[in-house]
Amino acid sequence: MLAKTTFSDWLIAERNKRGLTTEGVAALAKIPAWDLSLIEEGRKQPNFKVCKAIAKVFNVSCEEVMRLAGKLKSYKRSLRGILSTCCWIHDLKCSDCVGMERFIRFA
Repeated sequence: MLAKTTFSDWLIAERNKRGLTTEGVAALAKIPAWDLSLIEEGRKQPNFKVCKAIAKVFNVSCEEVMRLAGKLKSYKRSLRGILSTCCWIHDLKCSDCVGMERFIRFA
């Protein structure tokens, strides 16, 4: 049986694969380094904004990061919250939101 990879394991592996430090990823994602450190230690779960920022840094879909973080189901239930939060941050309906909306509608 394969061991389940935690979000923090995935995050550290992706960071190491790219030769980045915790502080480097935090700077690229524009989030506090201590916040990312807590996530890597498994002591904190990322919110949607952090998932989106991490996805951008690692060039993966926001949906994938949310799935790995175990957030996708809870966010499926609050699609309106995701879209309004993301659009409020970006002041528009970004491609991640449009993709997420399609995914949730057909999932």
